[in-house]
Amino acid sequence: PQPDLIHAHFSYPDGYGMMKLAKRWKVPLVISALGTIERKTAYEGSYTSRQIIEAMNFADKILSVSEDLKLHITNLGINEEKVHVVPNGVDTAKFKPAGKAHARDLLNLPQDKNIVLFVGALRKIKGVDYLIEAAKDFVNMNTDLFMVGRDDGLRKSLEKRAQELKIADHIRFTGPVDHEKIPLWISASDILVLPSLSEGRPNVVLEALACEVPVVATNVGGIPELMIDGETGYLVPSKNPIEISRKINKLLENKSQRENMGKLGRRSIIQRGLTWEAHAKKTVNIYSELLKKTSK
Repeated sequence: PQPDLIHAHFSYPDGYGMMKLAKRWKVPLVISALGTIERKTAYEGSYTSRQIIEAMNFADKILSVSEDLKLHITNLGINEEKVHVVPNGVDTAKFKPAGKAHARDLLNLPQDKNIVLFVGALRKIKGVDYLIEAAKDFVNMNTDLFMVGRDDGLRKSLEKRAQELKIADHIRFTGPVDHEKIPLWISASDILVLPSLSEGRPNVVLEALACEVPVVATNVGGIPELMIDGETGYLVPSKNPIEISRKINKLLENKSQRENMGKLGRRSIIQRGLTWEAHAKKTVNIYSELLKKTSK
């Protein structure tokens, strides 16, 4: 049976492939733009770049995960009117405060220390080497940094650098953990840090805010659209270990500020519609609008 509408969840190769079917079946095409392809590949001037742009020009609607990404798309010459910002959401029933002491108990983490948490792959683009440099100014007898995520080849050099800085005892590399446990890890922490050099719209920032944990993150990509600087956490310039440690220390020194920022974080994402429920509503409205047009 022929569909009434096609939704491709990447602009390439999915969007390009589905364009062929949408032409053949004369049905509307929606493409979700998620980041790397539209920010990078589409600008390379290659054969693939041309196919990406052709598919986006043909599509009836493009769903961009952020305002920042929408700008990249329209700069490629795509009609702005068909690009809609539909942010990724967070499941606020799954990501909610679990109680710090309880979460630490379940994960076997120390109750008497501050925990700064990084969640993500250990790779250059995540800015992890800058985080290790920053850590020398915030880890100590009372504060540990936990690096949760798979090793993409940097762990050995990060461990070596931590030893050179004499902070290896305060940095824990957990390796990958079961995704179901991420809400617990976030709830167990005092601060989530994301020092990325480039980002689309990282879910982990929303997940931390939903768990009422303040965030220190770099001012790149769609991150500033997720946070309220100074209210739900702090934005810092990328590649700047001094600012990362300064803002982390500012939060470590003030427990009530951390807690207030955390509470405001959860409230802000619900109020601003950064939940999967809001994401689904927006997407379904776009489908309905297109189907009304084609049934006329």
